[in-house]
Amino acid sequence: MHGGEGREDTVLPAEGGASGCVAGGLASDRGSWGWTDSHLHDFHADGVRYGEPDSGLSEVRWETTARVHEVLPAVGARMLYTYDFGDDWRHEIVVEGIGEPVQRASCVAGERACPPEDCGGSWGYAEMLAAVNDRAHPEHETFAQWLAEDFDAAAFDEAGVNRMLWRIG
Repeated sequence: MHGGEGREDTVLPAEGGASGCVAGGLASDRGSWGWTDSHLHDFHADGVRYGEPDSGLSEVRWETTARVHEVLPAVGARMLYTYDFGDDWRHEIVVEGIGEPVQRASCVAGERACPPEDCGGSWGYAEMLAAVNDRAHPEHETFAQWLAEDFDAAAFDEAGVNRMLWRIG
């Protein structure tokens, strides 16, 4: 499966993430991206919207009852995942292959660092990176203080992503 600002290929257990559901499987990805799951989100696949019905979303199926292998049953199956409706992070999740069952999710490849929470979506993140990379930019200091000192937007830490995935489940 892949999605995000850069690219991350994640192998999920046959029954999904820690709980076997779409939410558990994608919670693994949210955690591996460095996000805290503190914002509303939803998933769309084959005309069905998955999420948390008590969150105020209309016409939504409980994400915890939808199993990854049912929602994404074959190579080429796709799902749109939106995280943080304010920042509007959209990820296309695509099944690129189905292999032997695994016991835990793991990342097998990736590109770029995860954008920080609440940075304004892809447009805000682009502005943040422009400011951080230009000392003359009026917002340079503000954004430089927001990001970790060693933040590198082009870096990808596969081992770090796997440590997060394995901690999540």
